[in-house]
Amino acid sequence: MLVTSLSARDDRLRAIEAGADDFITKPIDKTQLLTRLKALLRQKRGTDSLEDAENVIFALARAVEGRDPTLGDHVERVANYAVALGEALGLKPRDLAALRRAGIVHDIGKVSITDPILLKKGPLTPEEREIIRRHPDLGYNLLRPLRTFEDCLPAVRFHHERRDGSGYPLGLRGDEIPLLAQIIAIADVYDALSSARHYKEALPHEEAAEILLEEARRGLHDQQLAELFIAEIVRRKLVPCRAELEGALDAVASTSNG
Repeated sequence: MLVTSLSARDDRLRAIEAGADDFITKPIDKTQLLTRLKALLRQKRGTDSLEDAENVIFALARAVEGRDPTLGDHVERVANYAVALGEALGLKPRDLAALRRAGIVHDIGKVSITDPILLKKGPLTPEEREIIRRHPDLGYNLLRPLRTFEDCLPAVRFHHERRDGSGYPLGLRGDEIPLLAQIIAIADVYDALSSARHYKEALPHEEAAEILLEEARRGLHDQQLAELFIAEIVRRKLVPCRAELEGALDAVASTSNG
C-alpha cells in the first residue's frame, strides 16, 4: 500500500508498475485506509489458499510417481520438455505456466489405481488396461474444482489422445486435440521411451527419438511438433548424445521428404 502526497495519474501508474497493490493520497482518511487494507488482506489470504492447494496437488502428484521407484523424476522431466517445446513455439507465459503444471500433474489420476495393476510387470488384462485408461478422466475430475489448474485441464485429460484417433479417453482426431495436450503427449512419450520402467529397460535417447518421430510419421503426433521437440531438447542439451539425436532427426526428415 503506497501512501503519498502525489496524486497525478502518471504517479499512480508508476506506483502500480513499481509493485504497489494499492495507492492512497494524503491526507489519509483512517476509515478508507483500514477498509482498503482489509480488502488487500482478504486478497492475500485467497492467494495463499490457492498456493497451498497447488502445493498439496503437486505433492500428491509426486507421491503417485513415488509408488514406482523406476520413474525417478518423470513428471519434472515431462514438465521441462513440454515448456522447452512451448517456448520454441513462442507460446504465451500463461500457456507455459499451464504446461509446467500439466507436466507435473498429468498422471495424478493414477492415485486411484491399485499397486497390483499400476506396478504389474507382465502384460495387463483387458480389464486392467481399461482401468489404466481411466486415469486421464480421473485426474481431470480431481483437478477441475481448483481454479489454479483451470488452464491445464485439457492437457491433463487429453494427453493420451493421438491424432489418428487411436488414443483415449475420447478418441479425438487431429486438431480436435488441444495444442497443450499434444505437447504434453510428445514429452510424455519421449520420456517413457528413454527412461527405465518396472516393465522395460530405458532406450538410448537416439532410439527414443527415432521411435517418436516414426510415430509422428504414422500420424500419432503432429510431425512438425515432434521434429521441433527433438531439435529443441538437443539444442538446449536437455538430453545426452547430441550428434546421435541430430542424426536421428535428419534421417527421419529425409525419409519423410522422400
